[in-house]
Amino acid sequence: MHYLEKLLAQRAHFITTFYANRQNVEDNRNRLIASARQLANSHHPFFANHDVNGAVAMLEKGVIIPRDQSLLSLQLYAIVHQKSQATFDCLFQSSTLLSSSLPSSRLSLHCLAPKLALCLQIDDKPLSTGHHETLLNNQLLVCYYRQQFSVIEAFSSEHNGEITLLTRLYLNVFIQPPVSNALLLIDFIQLEYLESELFELYVVSLDVKTLLALVNQLAADQQHIALLIKVMALSGYSRFIPFLARYLQDTSYTANAHHALRILLGDKLDTLIPNYIQFNSDELQRIEDLRYYGAKILHHWDESLLPSLGPRLLSGLPVNKDNLDFLLKSGSQAHRRVAALHQSQFPNNGEVYYYSQPGLVL
Repeated sequence: MHYLEKLLAQRAHFITTFYANRQNVEDNRNRLIASARQLANSHHPFFANHDVNGAVAMLEKGVIIPRDQSLLSLQLYAIVHQKSQATFDCLFQSSTLLSSSLPSSRLSLHCLAPKLALCLQIDDKPLSTGHHETLLNNQLLVCYYRQQFSVIEAFSSEHNGEITLLTRLYLNVFIQPPVSNALLLIDFIQLEYLESELFELYVVSLDVKTLLALVNQLAADQQHIALLIKVMALSGYSRFIPFLARYLQDTSYTANAHHALRILLGDKLDTLIPNYIQFNSDELQRIEDLRYYGAKILHHWDESLLPSLGPRLLSGLPVNKDNLDFLLKSGSQAHRRVAALHQSQFPNNGEVYYYSQPGLVL
């Protein structure tokens, strides 16, 4: 078990970084599966348990396996025992019996059943207003990634008056064509849902006009500046690079702005900022050094950067289906995650590569 814990710690360390890639994740994944099989052969209380109900009940207690590793552990369990469908069915059945009065820690495990289905590449259960809000919203999320837009539309039409405000927000983002309205930001703020996967999917779905309105709304409130920088990076629009260069000069946002610039420009940023400065392990020194490169980026913006960059990019490449597929295979972990978000906006022909929450995906 100690080896498995080391592998999980390693995975958590590089899962959203610029220095790790898909091969690192796949190597770690293979070692995790081998470790889980070894634990199953060594009579580990969870991995050796052939009773799916008993294994899920054990996870619910959060004693043997830390709760933040539950979904990963369930994927390992399903692979080791070749019980993907049974594991999902058990988790989903438990979730439909839960009361909203139960502790959120118990709800969080069982309401992740739809995402388990997505990770295991099996069918989810039908949508229902009788499901707990979190479970239903995760079901809608899975339908969206699978581009089951007719299912979402039918559910919205049939149950318009029976859903919560948060579920209505999910539907407003997911219905095709989407409600391309920057005023949805007010709903995200009121529902305290800005730090969510749904908000990220909303950002990458916006046209440039609506996105600019959203950016202007965020810029009006100082407390949203860090989120504003993130939105600029997720959007992919190169027009935001000068703004990010200015934030790079402000020590309060230097780290955020550098991350955003790296998301947009990828290795192209190395021509403007030396690599050893960008990835200096001394965080304070790194921020101090990076500040001075904001002016350099601004200086080169009009004369060399602007003519060489397209309107929308990720890791220095135009945002299109081929480049997103390339980045998912060959990009850094940080770029792969953003590529997965953008990929939701392109036809997937039934092939879903879910990586928008890499911490959940084995």
